[in-house]
Amino acid sequence: MTTLRCENLTAALGGRPVFRDLSATFAAGSLTILAGPNGAGKTTLLRCLARALPPAAGRILLDGEDAAALPRFAFARRVAFLPQAADASSLSGLTVRHVVAAGRLPHVGFFGAPGADDSAAVRRALEAADLSVAADRDAATLSGGETRRLFLAAALAQEADVLLLDEPFEGLDAAHRAAFADLLCGLLEDDRTILLATHDLAPLSGLPHTRLDLPPASPPASSLSSLSAPVPASTASTVSTVSTVSIGFFLAFLLLLYLTFRDCPPGLLWPYRMPRMLCAFFCGGILATAGAVYQTLFRNPLASPYTLGTASGATFGAFLATVLLPTALSVGAAAFAGALLSLALVRACGGNGRSARLLLGGVACAYLFSAGTMLCQLAMTPWESFSMAHWSLGSIVVPAGAWRALLPVGWCGAAAFAALSRPLDAMLAGDDAAASHGLDAPRLRLRLLFAAALPVACAVAVCGPVGFVGLLVPHLGRLFVGAAHRRLLPFCAVGGGLFLALCDAVARALPVPASLPVGVVTSLLGAPTLVFLLARHRGPPAR
Repeated sequence: MTTLRCENLTAALGGRPVFRDLSATFAAGSLTILAGPNGAGKTTLLRCLARALPPAAGRILLDGEDAAALPRFAFARRVAFLPQAADASSLSGLTVRHVVAAGRLPHVGFFGAPGADDSAAVRRALEAADLSVAADRDAATLSGGETRRLFLAAALAQEADVLLLDEPFEGLDAAHRAAFADLLCGLLEDDRTILLATHDLAPLSGLPHTRLDLPPASPPASSLSSLSAPVPASTASTVSTVSTVSIGFFLAFLLLLYLTFRDCPPGLLWPYRMPRMLCAFFCGGILATAGAVYQTLFRNPLASPYTLGTASGATFGAFLATVLLPTALSVGAAAFAGALLSLALVRACGGNGRSARLLLGGVACAYLFSAGTMLCQLAMTPWESFSMAHWSLGSIVVPAGAWRALLPVGWCGAAAFAALSRPLDAMLAGDDAAASHGLDAPRLRLRLLFAAALPVACAVAVCGPVGFVGLLVPHLGRLFVGAAHRRLLPFCAVGGGLFLALCDAVARALPVPASLPVGVVTSLLGAPTLVFLLARHRGPPAR
């Protein structure tokens, strides 16, 4: 069993201290209640002990070992954290069992497969939280009290020696408060170390405990969010879904082949149309997969590959090269350089890796590059302006040289994100919950954003800033295969490719005087489809 100790711990939020030089020891088999008025720092202390918030000074010890020196998964196997604010709205499409299974992430690892012990731990956690009958329900449809028990079950599934519980009784009815008090009693008999912040002391009246009073201080920020993870609802439904999606992809592929071979002179099929179809397929798969990753990392359904200003940076680079170096630098290479520049600026704006700062940095960079693009347009000749405006609407041009290899490599890299399905599932619940399961959420978010943005830069450099692919296809994927990333990301890699290739084939087949930019077709098809999906899905019922 584990003894937890903090030595001279100092925490600050927004540059203002919350508490200073706090030292305390929490022995194995003990229950400590954190007491104090609102703003005293109870949540902040628990977040520091859970490594969700780095302390300004001091250190945290586990059995005399510095916790900061432990790998995050090793730490999460010994310390579990129940965040205060439980919001399951971002978990739509994941079952209750799937969410609770996130507690096994520190034991299974990024690439491991859950075993019988993990399934048993999830089952015990569901039973302890009285959620066994709701195991296959959509997590976003739970009531407030059920949601609280959901995240409690995820923390219990970690089977850690130390439990950090922030307002665990919030939203629970009288029966479940009493049941949870009995559960705490059993955990103490197993020599678990429990720290608990609550204003509701009535259920704890019969339990032996010590009290740690925190004096009023600067008002801390409330803790963040909740939790998530992987596991299919049922084998039969999964097989049915896979069959339906496979048939849909097969029919879309047949339609694509028909449009590709239709009215095509034999001399143009293999040197022109087939490479163009493959180019559109690779670009669409990259954009759709990156869109799904961005929506997860930002926990925002409107996020897309262009949220970070990647498309605006690529457009600015292409326009600038056309004005200053029309022969020395290709449009594709300049667009790629502009996309990388936008990533560097966003990284500088959102240095701490928090999603809100990164999102605002991306919006700011998008406006900055759009202004630069308009200035470049003023310096162009009418023909250059028309040509670049046509490119900025999206146009599939078969690349030459190194771009031919970069596109399939970028598509494979984007599809490889499916190997990180478990941490991506866990990131859906917010930074505090992810930290409880051994993830350094801000650092992981930055790395994944840049890993996703590099293939996006390749795709945008080739096909221009094509809209709606990275926004619409992930929504369709969640509708057909659910929110679990091990199924969603492969769907996006294939479905996004087929969608853009079909849009390009339709743009080529339409009886119009000039070549229609593929971005126009994706918008004409994507916007009504997205509006229909939003109107059809009105979210979980009111709680």
